[in-house]
Amino acid sequence: MKFSEVVAQTLAWLQSEGWVSYRALKREFEGFDTKDVQEAQALIEELRQ
Repeated sequence: MKFSEVVAQTLAWLQSEGWVSYRALKREFEGFDTKDVQEAQALIEELRQ
């Protein structure tokens, strides 16, 4: 899965649920390492502001 797909899926998840935990992201995208998940999280936080 591409990084952009992870970001898109996470944004969709946020829109439907209103929030998502870091632990849930790690479980959902278990093929990604901690750095990848942190980068996605930072990008999403930037986009939400």
